[in-house]
Amino acid sequence: MERFDDVLPPSWIGRYQVLERIGAGGMAEAFLALRHGMGGFAKPVAIKRILPSLAGDATFREMMHREAAVAALLNHPNIVSVLELDEVDGQLLIAMEMLFGSDAEQLGHAGPIAGALAARITMDAARGLHHAHELRDEHGRPMGIVHRDVSPSNLFITEQGITKVLDFGIASAPDVFDGETRTGALKGKVYFMAPEQASQRALDARTDVFALGMSMWAMVVGRPPFDGDPLSVLERIRVSAIPSPLELGVDIDPELSAALMRSLRHDPSMRYASAAEFADALSRFAADPSSIATLLERVSGRHVSALRDRVRQATRARDRLNSDLPTSRVSSQAPPSGASFEDTVAARPESVKPEPETAPGRRASPRSAVKERSPSPRVTPSHRSASFRPSARSAAPSRLPEVLALVIGFALGAVLFFLIWPL
Repeated sequence: MERFDDVLPPSWIGRYQVLERIGAGGMAEAFLALRHGMGGFAKPVAIKRILPSLAGDATFREMMHREAAVAALLNHPNIVSVLELDEVDGQLLIAMEMLFGSDAEQLGHAGPIAGALAARITMDAARGLHHAHELRDEHGRPMGIVHRDVSPSNLFITEQGITKVLDFGIASAPDVFDGETRTGALKGKVYFMAPEQASQRALDARTDVFALGMSMWAMVVGRPPFDGDPLSVLERIRVSAIPSPLELGVDIDPELSAALMRSLRHDPSMRYASAAEFADALSRFAADPSSIATLLERVSGRHVSALRDRVRQATRARDRLNSDLPTSRVSSQAPPSGASFEDTVAARPESVKPEPETAPGRRASPRSAVKERSPSPRVTPSHRSASFRPSARSAAPSRLPEVLALVIGFALGAVLFFLIWPL
């Protein structure tokens, strides 16, 4: 069987038809795919899998399990939906809703993002994070979820201008994962970490508030607050104050700048008490989602259109394949891993034949095509039986009545002749 890491799109992985690679990070990569089901059902999804070089690493497999476990508990319009955790050829993958758009980091490649637009992106993300922070178990106890990796690359903006939080792969959740505490190994992107995370102290929802504020700061300024090697950045985060965008000459509403800077206080007790409070502070400055959608169309519209076209082409190919097969032959089962649609068509059962030609350039009628696909049973001479060989006696109509009539007629004529002759 072809291994997952050897498969190149278009290809089948389990029941998913992989169309295109759409992203990669330090531990995983993502693909645009179609999830196929019965009756021609096809839904675009995003497949996330561990990089082939890390696929056998127990730590990264645990992170994939963690992300799926946390995501299964979350249901919010500002958090990406995870559909399932699956394993193909010994490698884990997560199937998620496919989002057409761009993350905030890519959006920022075109330059700094206006304050009102950044406020809308950040506000949406804060709503989603608050949902995760406030999640409770079946007994009503807080589950203590902290994302720990909030950054512009994990804030995805859809075509409708709505932001969704991605990647809970390193989320801290003491009540989800037994024995886990909110301190320990340093995890996350160092350029957006809160001071307590950089110092490996206890974390809570305010840690994500700081990281979200760092992400918004990077959007409006066009770069993260600190640059350099990771160790030097960690040290500066622990001890240095962050300048406001106004001090750097950014054109931003002073009150919006103040609302942003409150999220970046070094002391957690001086920040917003929750992500919801941060979202409320930004709401009066936030642009309408349609303005975000306009920016997205200008920066990433061509790429988004290309992805949608790819989905339409694959769906039409699947529909053509289904229409070529009799209803009883159409299967919801995926071809073997690595098989393309062309391979699928070429490998159709021999008993399912294409419509025959009746004349050059003309196709047979549907009725004649059905007859061609369903021929009468063939019986070879060596296997014929009496039931297949019609008898000459049984095949011809009986002539006995006619013969008898002639004989009787002849006899009567002879009798009359001999009676009349003497006279």
